[in-house]
Amino acid sequence: MKVSGNKKLWAVTASALLAVALFGLLYWTGDSAGEEGVGFGNSTPVPENSRSVVNDPVSETDATLGTGRIAKGQTGLWAGEDHSADPSPEPPQADRPAESAIQGVRASSILSVLPDLFSTGVGLNTVGSGDVEQFRVEDVLELGMEVIEATIPSVPVYTMFGGNYHDDGVIRDGSKRDGTHEDLPYADVFYPVEKVPWVHKKVRKALNHAVNRDEIRDTLFRGQGQYMAVTFFHQSLPGWNEAWLDNFDENYGYDPERAKELLAEVEAEIGQPLDWSNTIYLLTIRPELPELADLGEAILNYWQAVGADVKLQVTELSEWRTHYLSGTMGGVAWTDATLRFDDPRILEIIYYSKNNICCHFFERDEIDEIYERLSPETDLAKRDQLLRDAGDYIYDEYGTLPLFWFPATYTVNPEVVANYPNAGHFPPRDFDRVVAAK
Repeated sequence: MKVSGNKKLWAVTASALLAVALFGLLYWTGDSAGEEGVGFGNSTPVPENSRSVVNDPVSETDATLGTGRIAKGQTGLWAGEDHSADPSPEPPQADRPAESAIQGVRASSILSVLPDLFSTGVGLNTVGSGDVEQFRVEDVLELGMEVIEATIPSVPVYTMFGGNYHDDGVIRDGSKRDGTHEDLPYADVFYPVEKVPWVHKKVRKALNHAVNRDEIRDTLFRGQGQYMAVTFFHQSLPGWNEAWLDNFDENYGYDPERAKELLAEVEAEIGQPLDWSNTIYLLTIRPELPELADLGEAILNYWQAVGADVKLQVTELSEWRTHYLSGTMGGVAWTDATLRFDDPRILEIIYYSKNNICCHFFERDEIDEIYERLSPETDLAKRDQLLRDAGDYIYDEYGTLPLFWFPATYTVNPEVVANYPNAGHFPPRDFDRVVAAK
């Protein structure tokens, strides 16, 4: 049925106003406002009452954002001791808001624009009110709201191995590194495998085999999300190679015994046990994925289970941001959730060593050469092949630990919005595509 122009205009206008207000609030609250808050894309801490609560269907135990405490008395993802190097007080669980607070959001068309279908959500009570409540998405769905997913995944989730700088020790022109930070783990100079184990390809392969992605996906994310074969590469983007996923189980899949064998092979090669004392696993949170801290803690426990005795360090994103922007992360591993990058930033951000931006996580001359051929190329087929060549190299070298893709989700009032097909960009756009309800 054809929707009247006035009704569609009203729906689009209301949707746009709310989305812009929400995104503006997320950007404004934090450093720029001089207060602590949820900073979207900036360096701000997350308040206690916005930390996620994840229900573990295996243990049926509520797990709050922690620093090893959720491991106590459990098996599986969080089995083991408290590995926190610097434990912080146990945060309170997020309370379900009053019924009236949830009811109040029903006047809004697009309620939340966050990649968070799993545990918590953020919404505005009324358009432009600035009154932010926290609630579980399930609570809102019970009241008749609906969730619309972006057509293309918006948030890549992956783990990076810091210190994989050029192994000749030479800092390339255009790098953010200046070679003045020699102390691990926050160094910006290359150290060999004897100091930083994951600069060795077999160690990176072992750490990939150590992680049970299926268990993480089923437990933390309730089966949601798509598996990612190479960090930042997706089937819908240029450069994709289907063989990556076809062979993923063999090359990257969960195999803790193989992981232990690989680590033993490296120890035999260098003639000494691997020394993990200079490395840390950094635990922080990002607004793009509230479950990030729980995910990071699980990955560290998988690593420690195969003998990679990496220490845990808990920090605010604002502190960590100073290091990844300057390239001082020579002994740091970190799980991140960012926004989707397109061609050519698929390569530029964490792979091109001369980007003069940040994030020198995997530097190789082979990738630098490909990027410098890609950047001026105008033929789309050639660009596609160059990106695929780079992806093949990263895949074969185990440059990162790829995890999942998640879509942006939009919780809508079905009395106002029937559909909102979009590509999941942030800030949200394409409001002309909002389909008004009858």
